[in-house]
Amino acid sequence: METNLTFIELDSSDCKILCGIIMKNIIINFALFKRCGINVIGRALGEGFVGYITAQGRENPKDSNGFVFKNCNVFGDGSTFLGRPWRPYARVLFYNTSMANIIQPAGWDPWDSSQHEDNIMFTEYDNFGPGSDTSKRVNWITKLDLDTVNMMTNTSFIDSEGWLQISSSF
Repeated sequence: METNLTFIELDSSDCKILCGIIMKNIIINFALFKRCGINVIGRALGEGFVGYITAQGRENPKDSNGFVFKNCNVFGDGSTFLGRPWRPYARVLFYNTSMANIIQPAGWDPWDSSQHEDNIMFTEYDNFGPGSDTSKRVNWITKLDLDTVNMMTNTSFIDSEGWLQISSSF
């Protein structure tokens, strides 16, 4: 059984994401994570294994989806990449996020897209902490201006036709 979620927004200082736990058969097209704690647990990954926080699956360059992490905290005792592509046009943004020294210096892994990095949009903007040093990041990381970052961190980015019904209660 496969679950397809078009949009998920997590906005809470109580939001916690445990990397190393794999959610199978769940597809999320767009996720906006705000003020989330991302705990990379080394023992869950296994000895010597390097994890991935994201594996985004945008399939078309015109699709308005991706993963956005805003004002989050990445920490833990494991080693991790920020992400890898799951599909050819993966898009991930880490913005104003605290990053512990568990992030691999390259930051991002091309996975099976090593000849198609120009299709991938992995980007970091205004992050801080020892894991946020971009001086050794892959050379195909995307650089964005603040206007583009602000557009991507707003739900209107994926709701240009007004189909998204946001409610404060379930």
